[in-house]
Amino acid sequence: MKVTFIEKLKRAYKGYTGSLTDVEHWDEFYNTSTQTNAGIRIDADKALTYSPVWQGIDLISGDISRLPLIVYERIETEHGSGKQRATNHAAYNILKRSANNRLTANLWRSRMISHALLYGNSYSYIERDSQFNPIGLHWIHTENVECCWDGQRNFYRIRNNTTCGDLDHIPKIVAAEEMFHLQGLTVNYNGGCGIVHFAAQTIGKQLAADQYGAEFFANGAVAQGFLSHPGQLTEDARKNFLRGWNQRHQGQGNHHKICLLEEGISWSDMGTSPEDAMLIEVANFGIKDIARFFNLPPGKLGDDSRTSYSSVEQENRSYFNSTLGKWISRIEAEANAKLFSQREMDNDSHFAEFKLDALFKADTSERFTAYSTAIQWGIKTRNEVRAEENLNPIAGGDVCITPMNMQPIGENELLEDYELEESENSRSDLLARQAALVDAFKRVNKRMMLRAKKLSPKKYLAGVNQLTEQLPIIKEMLWPALRLAGANADLECKNYLEHISDGLLDAADCQPDQLKTRVTDFETSLNEWTVSRAIELLELKQCKK
Repeated sequence: MKVTFIEKLKRAYKGYTGSLTDVEHWDEFYNTSTQTNAGIRIDADKALTYSPVWQGIDLISGDISRLPLIVYERIETEHGSGKQRATNHAAYNILKRSANNRLTANLWRSRMISHALLYGNSYSYIERDSQFNPIGLHWIHTENVECCWDGQRNFYRIRNNTTCGDLDHIPKIVAAEEMFHLQGLTVNYNGGCGIVHFAAQTIGKQLAADQYGAEFFANGAVAQGFLSHPGQLTEDARKNFLRGWNQRHQGQGNHHKICLLEEGISWSDMGTSPEDAMLIEVANFGIKDIARFFNLPPGKLGDDSRTSYSSVEQENRSYFNSTLGKWISRIEAEANAKLFSQREMDNDSHFAEFKLDALFKADTSERFTAYSTAIQWGIKTRNEVRAEENLNPIAGGDVCITPMNMQPIGENELLEDYELEESENSRSDLLARQAALVDAFKRVNKRMMLRAKKLSPKKYLAGVNQLTEQLPIIKEMLWPALRLAGANADLECKNYLEHISDGLLDAADCQPDQLKTRVTDFETSLNEWTVSRAIELLELKQCKK
């Protein structure tokens, strides 16, 4: 007998032999819900009824959605490479203002992150004009999209009758370059892993505990038990007695009523109290468990035992490093891969990047201290600082200034071009500059070597190759002392990074059990090299004079 398509589906569904009209089982077939050991089926809507899940998703999606996503164009200035907002680029408006005619960019980011957290995947169809420029991002519900892999690349199947923003029509098969696909943790080519499926047991257990507590209080906070009668009751007498008992002790308004047992009837407790069921402990564990799934500090979900931070900025930086950073990076990577032309990607002329200033905004005292340093060292102009504080610009506020006589950058770029006074040419001044430079080098050495020592032998080479990502931090730590020494700060920072990377890679040329010793030996030689380099830089400065 020929096997029908429906029969094939039934047999494929893990041996299921129930009715094909059972919606809950079809939800599980499409991986949109999961039956838990606690007896509760978890889907996206059910998961959101558990408050830590709601709070975690609302927190992460809300914090990322409020960060502006800007399209930049790389430019060359007389002082080096830079960037400026590419306001005329096709992708600028859809990422910064409106994803499409019905959805703002803020709400689009929030919806994309929310579904990626819940389901592990979130999708938006990329609408393009005749020149292949992106003109709209149309969000599609995750349950209506199937991510497929043909052995070489991804493509997407769209379910019938799927709506997509204000588009009249969406293809049933969408190529990878036409779909903005945001993924969570990935273990294969078919997309990411979501909390609805992988945290279902935790959520089910917590909802079951909540349900138990609700039923306990609905029954007048009376535990389960049974009544025994010394005699023989008729069926009608038994039903009448139980009906009267339940009417008196179950439901709201019947809490703590006194019961009078007659005719030798006795009560035997057979239930479990909330204390014995450890509902409080279960609830606290649930918060921490969901926090681990979201990679959130438990304090963000209301856990009272959270670790405190010395400042708001420090707490937000920890939150960014552990939670927000990876999602921000994924959105930027997908935008850079899908929303720019092949020429723009080949030339690396345009890119999308979040503006993170609002996330790390400190309190007033810390903020103005940072502003003062930024202005003093020419990192920001006074008008740029005023703009961050929502103040209007002032005359002359667009000029960058440097220490000493605070004159404009560009006229005298390096400190050796200044005419230093005699007191600054003294031996004590030279030693002070040398000490400052050596101290800065040692602090950077300590930071970099600490990262290297934490690497396991298996991850060592990959970790060392990633040290290039530390260049901005190296510049931040060395720049003031190098400038004070009259050195080319950018060049010296690059030379330092190259030296430490080469040394750590050379240290890996050994047996795994010898790696720790080789790294320690290199640390000693690195400290000696930086001291020698500091002295050399100051001597070069003296020679130039």
